Amino acid sequence: MIFLVSLISMPASAIAIIAQYTITANGGDCADIGEWQSSTSTCTLSDGFDFTTPSAAAIEIGDDNITLDGNYKTLTGSGSGADVGVYINGRSGVTVRNLNMDQFGYGIYLDGSSGNTLTGNTASGTVLQAFSLNSSNEDRKSTRLNSSHIPLTRMPS
Repeated sequence: MIFLVSLISMPASAIAIIAQYTITANGGDCADIGEWQSSTSTCTLSDGFDFTTPSAAAIEIGDDNITLDGNYKTLTGSGSGADVGVYINGRSGVTVRNLNMDQFGYGIYLDGSSGNTLTGNTASGTVLQAFSLNSSNEDRKSTRLNSSHIPLTRMPS
């Protein structure tokens, strides 16, 4: 069963701008959390991890055309409501797939991004929104949610 979440305006002050790990075109911090495949610009997580820093992001995608393959691992947030699992700001061509997120304020937060793909991800125990697409035009395929079971709408551009 597929459930999608509604997207509600989030104040700019609540957007996470500091990330524990940043994935960039040369891999960035990928080696700290997984394996970087330069030929496909893919970071594949090797294990899940707990993220306990409120008001920040666990992973930020820092360049266009990056794939984050969660490899079915789980990122666990602080449960504070002010943290983000994956933060994507002003990016295109990004794919986030097969990632499980639990206890984040926002599972995946896209801001000013377009042409990105979210596929096979799950978000459970989200405090505010599982997937937030602020001013974004996203391709959404089989994005599954374990909570916040309300229809998906996109924020106006």
